[in-house]
Amino acid sequence: LGMFLYCIYVGCFSFAATFPEYETFAAVIGASFGGIGAGFLWIAQGNYFTEAAKHYHLHLVAERGGNDDYDLGKCTSFFAGVFAFLYLILEVIIRSLSTALVVAGFDWRAIFGIYTVIACATTFGMMFIIDYPKEEDNDDESSDMYSSCWNKATVVLRLLQMDPKMKYMIGINALFGFAGAFLNSYVNGEVVVNVLHDDDSRYVGVLTSWMALTAAFVGLFASSTAGGASSEGRGRVLITGAMGFFFVGFLFLLFPNSSSPFWNIYTLLLVYTLHGIGRASFESTLKATFAEYFPSPNTTAAFGNIVLQNGLASAIGYVLTFVLQCSKPSRYCVQY
Repeated sequence: LGMFLYCIYVGCFSFAATFPEYETFAAVIGASFGGIGAGFLWIAQGNYFTEAAKHYHLHLVAERGGNDDYDLGKCTSFFAGVFAFLYLILEVIIRSLSTALVVAGFDWRAIFGIYTVIACATTFGMMFIIDYPKEEDNDDESSDMYSSCWNKATVVLRLLQMDPKMKYMIGINALFGFAGAFLNSYVNGEVVVNVLHDDDSRYVGVLTSWMALTAAFVGLFASSTAGGASSEGRGRVLITGAMGFFFVGFLFLLFPNSSSPFWNIYTLLLVYTLHGIGRASFESTLKATFAEYFPSPNTTAAFGNIVLQNGLASAIGYVLTFVLQCSKPSRYCVQY
């Protein structure tokens, strides 16, 4: 269902490019379906990821004659790294495709049409994935949270309220939301255009592809090393990722005017590299941490909190882009 709604989301871009007079309508409808689809998809993805890691761990234990020297935490970290690597490599391909198609002379109507076909094809492919059996949980205290329809509807907020660990996860989720909104709305939309004179968005696809490529390899390296597989190691990886997000904004605090000689293709690559390091921790290490800290039956609510916290921060970040405007040019009031 989540991926089907994503198909509608992508299709709205094609609709807007074909009928520009309805682009506002398409944007609202597309954003609505995309947001709802993301909620379904992220939660289902988190559950599936956790179950896959569990089954892989059981397979290794059985293969080694019951020797459990390779614990579940290591399996979860390994799976998180592999998932993030494949996901981000495919993102690199898809992002690069837009640049290649623009260079080849395709208009955005055709490009979004191609992306809609790709989205529909991958949604069809989901029919052939392994369907893990649902496990029965005997933890009465945890199961009480899911016992009624009302509790099922509010389980995400209830976990945030009842589990003392969850409130400490808000920072990293919100940080990724704000950083993503800043990169997409300001850096991609204004800075790249101004610095590289990229009016037709050719370089945006290349730079965001570089960011995703950085995240793919950093995430795989972090999850495959001994330090990244332990709880303490994952904490260090998450701190490193948070510092990457911090320095993206800090560079613009030091050099707010993109017309400054400081800004060029190399410093923009640095920005996207730092964001890639931050995103590596979010796409791989954070998933492994949530899967370990919030086992079944709290997995669904835990990954729902990622959607809630990250999505709310992203929404606030995008709104602030338009709300925090100024009229008198100054060091931190730059005209575009």
